[in-house]
Amino acid sequence: MIHDFSSSIDIFRHLRACILATAQNTFLLVWFERKLERVLDRIWRISPSKAYVLHEQVLRTMESRIQNFLPEIIDHGCAPVPNPEPETNDALKKIGLRLHATGQLNLVYATITFWPWKGGCSCCALRENCLKNPCSQH
Repeated sequence: MIHDFSSSIDIFRHLRACILATAQNTFLLVWFERKLERVLDRIWRISPSKAYVLHEQVLRTMESRIQNFLPEIIDHGCAPVPNPEPETNDALKKIGLRLHATGQLNLVYATITFWPWKGGCSCCALRENCLKNPCSQH
């Protein structure tokens, strides 16, 4: 019998959010602790269907939390990702995070965007490869 992991895991206790200020910008960060990633990795090996359900729940929870802080994301359909400047990574390092050149944080379930909402494609580190940007080159 497969344990119903998705109903027994309290994902909210692993959810974190903060406003991070640097000299140049302020950012909203929303992430799930690495412990939840490890739990999900184990579930994927036991029951991919249960893991998928939990994965989707985690993503919807992150999206909802981000939208609570920045309702503009709903209107604009995106949360611009900052460029991985050294100053940004120095600030992120203090809370155990790192922004890679690809625009991804060093956690599977994590996102960073400008606080307050800023600009869209013009300031987004992902603009060259974004499917939502009609000017991106694919």
